[in-house]
Amino acid sequence: MNKTKRSFIFGASVVLFFLVQGLNAATTLRINSAQDLEITDSNGTLVRSLPSGSISQAIKSDNQMFRISYGKDLKGRLTTIVYPDPQKPQSLTLNIFKQDVVVSSDAVLTIVTEKDLNTATLKSGVLGKVSVAGTELTRGTPVTIQNGTILPNAPASAPLVAANPEPQPASSNTSSPSPLPASVQVVANKQATPQAPPNYKGAKTRQVEGDVMIAGPGQDIVELVKNSSTPPRLTTATTVTPGSTIQTGPTGKVYVTPFPGAVFMIEPNTTVQFEEIAWTDQNGKVEKKMTTNVKEGSVMSALKGIPPEQLDYKVKTPHGVAAARGTSWSMTVNGILTTASVSGGVVEFTHGTTKLKKKVGAGNKITLTVDGYDGQERNMTLAEIKRAEEFLADIQKFF
Repeated sequence: MNKTKRSFIFGASVVLFFLVQGLNAATTLRINSAQDLEITDSNGTLVRSLPSGSISQAIKSDNQMFRISYGKDLKGRLTTIVYPDPQKPQSLTLNIFKQDVVVSSDAVLTIVTEKDLNTATLKSGVLGKVSVAGTELTRGTPVTIQNGTILPNAPASAPLVAANPEPQPASSNTSSPSPLPASVQVVANKQATPQAPPNYKGAKTRQVEGDVMIAGPGQDIVELVKNSSTPPRLTTATTVTPGSTIQTGPTGKVYVTPFPGAVFMIEPNTTVQFEEIAWTDQNGKVEKKMTTNVKEGSVMSALKGIPPEQLDYKVKTPHGVAAARGTSWSMTVNGILTTASVSGGVVEFTHGTTKLKKKVGAGNKITLTVDGYDGQERNMTLAEIKRAEEFLADIQKFF
């Protein structure tokens, strides 16, 4: 493979420089003074110019076929997501800030560029392999390049672990009355009269697989890792209280039932905070409430047999909020994007910045960024439909 050497260019129109190299070809990505992403081929011919907010744009240049999403994250940093074309996957060899980068045919590379446009952080996705200067990136350990030089990593964080759980009673065989779950107490503090049904014991984990951890309210997972040699792992039948954070590793998966009729599945490599969980009954008025905040990764959810007037069920991401009534859907957060697929019922999305609302029906999906919706509602793929069907079949045992 011949590698074409190019100097790192700064100027009025070219402020950031990438190379995507193939056989005797070099495709260049530049962020110009208008902060559009320009893609040019090896002859210097402009192939595409992408404005901020571009989603999954197909690029064909020289001998390379790949896709790019480009926009700003919540901190206003320009973020580029590059991955091989799903129809014809191929490995990509890149040069980013004068460093050799290799992206396998099943990998996703995220490049977060700081506002000075001289510093970029490279992150690997969940699947595949990404290497920088011959060193493979592990998920959760990005590399930062500044002015063409790789910066030393900050002190390595420990493997994925969780915070110490809420203290549990020494024995469940006790005659003293147990207090209301924290989820109910949060509601009761605001309204003195609501009561939880007598048999409600709070949100529970119903099934835990692989590497899954939980941090209690107000606790930080990283700090707890540093200060605990044997942090506990999440187990089945654990109560999940408001404010708790669940984090899954590469093999981790957990099913949570916040109340009867609802199942919430957290997939591998995902971080979710449970902001609200409650089931109350005030003078015959029943309310089942859960609000979760998906920081990164993927979740799936299903609701069954809950009257809409009794339900307040929301899933937040960095780009918006999904509110559901008697439905099943999934949401995936990947850098600057949130992709939501609805397999049953209707989900209403409220964009986090514009506050625009959009309803998505069964069999469809939509993508959100910090700038807004991508403008179109698309059909779910056959693979996505199959995944939803397998999820629904798997959770019937929890209803």
